[in-house]
Amino acid sequence: MPEDPRIAILGAGRLGEALIRGLLDSALVTTERLRATVATSARAELLQKKYGLHVTAGSNGAAVEGADAVILAVKPGTVAAVLASVGPVFSTRQIMISLAAAVPIRRIEGLLPAGTPVFRAMPNIAMTVRQSATALCANASATSGQRCAVERMFRTVGSVEWVEESAMDAATGLSGSGPAFVFHVLDALTVGGDKAGLPKAVAYRLARQTLHGAARLAIETDLTPNEWIEQVKTPGGTTVEGLTVLEEAGVREAFVEAVASASRRAAKLSENL
Repeated sequence: MPEDPRIAILGAGRLGEALIRGLLDSALVTTERLRATVATSARAELLQKKYGLHVTAGSNGAAVEGADAVILAVKPGTVAAVLASVGPVFSTRQIMISLAAAVPIRRIEGLLPAGTPVFRAMPNIAMTVRQSATALCANASATSGQRCAVERMFRTVGSVEWVEESAMDAATGLSGSGPAFVFHVLDALTVGGDKAGLPKAVAYRLARQTLHGAARLAIETDLTPNEWIEQVKTPGGTTVEGLTVLEEAGVREAFVEAVASASRRAAKLSENL
């Protein structure tokens, strides 16, 4: 793939638009080398005005023609129809990158010319603020150069981890669904602060910054979560009291099971496709 690739994004919804913004803000591509398709003409007009790139309602085939990389950012149930619409103009010199959750590579390969390099990406909603935790995998046709190019694309919206496709369901359960689990914690901390006597708005701001600060500590240091817990708590102190309640309620085990359950659901959806 060239250093200045031509990219087509099929289905520029929330995640597709987030990737557009990341690619343009990082100067990885210019508006002239980026195309997108959407479901409605109103959405197309909105994105054209916002980013100055070529956006159409439908016309997937025209968007794909001449592109080096095609990003499939559509709902899983529409993957077959969208790939059928681009089949006549798609070639193996192009790469296909699917954001469609739970759709396995084998399914995408079966709808494209044999030998097509196919990638799967599992970003999360934090992509919209360029803080996604994205899992990537690729088929055997993908070259090392293509892998590097795809990684560069997704680093414009956060961090990237390469995994085997067999681990993509686990990535979906952890980083894909994970933001909702974290927001669950944020809401609980806010309610707890409110019940303890803080104004709810103040409790929310304190809880939000507490989560942000704890995440930064985890990212910017080598200490493990348990080591940080030891840094915070003191014998007979407030933190120990609160941790005891969490342990007795089985909160840790509940979060472990939440990830496992979400991963199993992702696997089930994949089987049904």
